[in-house]
Amino acid sequence: MSMQDTSDQLTTDSVPEPPRENSGVEPPKENASYNHVKSGMKEDKNEKKKKETKEKSSKKSKTPPKKPEFPYPFAVPTTTVNITGNRVQLGNVINITVNPQTSKPSPERMEKPVEKPKAVAELIKSSDTATEDDLDIVACHVGYGWKSLGKKLGFSEGQLEQFEENRERDKADFKEMVYQMLLDWKQSKDNKATVGILCHSLWKTRQYDAAVYLAKERSS
Repeated sequence: MSMQDTSDQLTTDSVPEPPRENSGVEPPKENASYNHVKSGMKEDKNEKKKKETKEKSSKKSKTPPKKPEFPYPFAVPTTTVNITGNRVQLGNVINITVNPQTSKPSPERMEKPVEKPKAVAELIKSSDTATEDDLDIVACHVGYGWKSLGKKLGFSEGQLEQFEENRERDKADFKEMVYQMLLDWKQSKDNKATVGILCHSLWKTRQYDAAVYLAKERSS
């Protein structure tokens, strides 16, 4: 018997089974603790993102505003000044008007002229040479304007400062300093240092008391 014949004679009593129905067994569920950890990790990531955005916004607010840059390193805004007559205009906003007619006079012009006593007027005309007694009387009554008197008598600013330095060095009083200045004037001018010139200089520099006392002593 051949192999082909034996294969044709083989039979089986197995019947194909139908597909299995659901046996009621549920698929495995995910672990609840794993889900909780997973959701917690998501929340942590969201909170980190929120913190990073807040920090970025706070850094932006803290940074100072940038200064405007000029096209050149030494470029500076300029303001035009227009001057027309007595009117000065700065830019387009500020206007300053100067009227010379309404300016206030100086304090010297506001002071009323002091009437010159007759004895002082007569002494100004004198050509007598000033004595050391005359100088002593004047030194007792010369006050704040002693430098004006010194300039009127021909002293320079440097010479007047030298008188002050000598006073500080010798610790002398104010009267002695003025007397030394008058004595230097008398010695430098010799016979030209007259009482008339001295009295005239006192009056012009507003040393009225000194001129009056000198005239009284001379007339007595």
